Amino acid sequence: MDDTETNTSGRIIVVAVDLSAESDLALLTAVRMAVVGDTLHVVHSVEVHGLREATRIEEQSQILENDPDVVRAYVNETCEREEVWPLVRPEVHTRIGTPVAAVVQFCTDVEADLLVCGVHQQKGMERLRASVTEGLMREAPCPVLLAKPRAYQGRRKSELPAPPCADCVQKRDETGDPAAWCATHAREHQGRHTYSGSGARKSSFPGSIMR
Repeated sequence: MDDTETNTSGRIIVVAVDLSAESDLALLTAVRMAVVGDTLHVVHSVEVHGLREATRIEEQSQILENDPDVVRAYVNETCEREEVWPLVRPEVHTRIGTPVAAVVQFCTDVEADLLVCGVHQQKGMERLRASVTEGLMREAPCPVLLAKPRAYQGRRKSELPAPPCADCVQKRDETGDPAAWCATHAREHQGRHTYSGSGARKSSFPGSIMR
């Protein structure tokens, strides 16, 4: 039986995975968030469909014996491929049951501080997975973070003026000119003072992931 004791020194982060591309992003998001002192649980749920009780019991035993190795390999391969190195070693768990019920129960068992899951596109079979995400958001006993890819293609930045900085406000008070800019922003605002984005932070902490 795996260890699910409650951590009292840091955050308990649970990430639900189904080994899909959307699951990759959820895993990487959780790994990047976890810092020393936190506990990171990677949970994979598997449904058993045997009609006879004996068949179901045998299938469950096989899953619980073999699936953790599959998930552990998935975690290692995903992190190595993206060069994202965990600061804490992920703990892998397999649970039998429907995804929502299994993950919600696991979060309850470990008293999770945060659940991370992926977002699936709403088409074909993906609608079923999308309903899982909605179920987790509705039923989870803790905050839920949805991991989705950055998608700014085809979008335009706002043309609304950004608020003036404190130096700009002081300059306007001194000059009585409501359109005046401070020395720094005067060079930048030949046109409008618009919002701008910032670059993404890349994780780079080499080391062993999992044993």
